[in-house]
Amino acid sequence: MNFTPDTKSGTDTNTHVASSARRNGRFANNGQAGTCARGVNLNTERKMKMTLREKVAEVEPGKINHRAAGGVRGCPSYYDYLNAVDHPYCYFCSDTTCKECWNQEYKPEPEITYLDAYQMEAMRTCSFHYDEQDKMMRHAVFGLCSESGEVAGILQKVFQGHDFDKEHFKKELGDCLWMIAEACASVGATLSEIASMNIQKLRERYPDGFDPEKSKNRKEGDI
Repeated sequence: MNFTPDTKSGTDTNTHVASSARRNGRFANNGQAGTCARGVNLNTERKMKMTLREKVAEVEPGKINHRAAGGVRGCPSYYDYLNAVDHPYCYFCSDTTCKECWNQEYKPEPEITYLDAYQMEAMRTCSFHYDEQDKMMRHAVFGLCSESGEVAGILQKVFQGHDFDKEHFKKELGDCLWMIAEACASVGATLSEIASMNIQKLRERYPDGFDPEKSKNRKEGDI
């Protein structure tokens, strides 16, 4: 597999990990975060108007390199005008993930948030390869049960006379979030995608805010 230099930083696509995540975080803080790959073949999911690769070819044709993984020099996050963050599995850089990353649809208006930048950085410490989704899913689900138990344990100690340890509580919540990020990655989803799905479901279920009656009498298919 060929790696080509990042024209901005001078690093290759296999060593851009930390700088890429920081850039993604910067985009998020400026309200400019973009979409992140979903780990699926987007070409078969729907017909796209333009891929990220095609947009680069339009704006900077010299950056197209068919010998590079994904067919473009560097990663989508290197090009600010793409409004994109990199694939959650970017740390396992391969022909497959690079192609999926560059096959994302180009969207002039950024859609998402710091969540996807967090997910990409979190998956840097995932011990499974991107094609080991089954193992990743089991690890995430069992890990979430374990970490949520630790969250409960902190509160349980209060009933035993201990002071509530707020900082420990927050750290364990962070561990839960890591497991959720891994669970999302195991099914080719981003955190922002799952968050958006959840908000949409709640808006449809409770258009005027929480209602006990609507909670008890849900529409068919509302899970």
